[in-house]
Amino acid sequence: MNKQKILICGGTGFIGRNLCQHFGGDASYEVSATYRKPEDVPGETEVPGVEWIQADLTLKDDVNRTVQGMDIILQAAATTSGAKDIVHQPYLHVTDNVVMNAYLFRA
Repeated sequence: MNKQKILICGGTGFIGRNLCQHFGGDASYEVSATYRKPEDVPGETEVPGVEWIQADLTLKDDVNRTVQGMDIILQAAATTSGAKDIVHQPYLHVTDNVVMNAYLFRA
């Protein structure tokens, strides 16, 4: 039986990293995860069994390239900057997050 290919969008965030740790150790899956900034990628010993893909999910071409050949896509990516901005300026990240989700749904 072929392994299912899982893409975890936002693999370096809180939710995404936990998904990577959960699925990365399961031999039933071939796991890939996205990251935006190279300094955020965890080491192989931290999150084994994950292939990391650099992508800006607000760019249509990056989304299309990243989802190619995947069987399952788990969307945990978001643009955020912290609690203070979320409380005082909640509109800051709306556009990027809407664009990201729209491109992922379309792909």
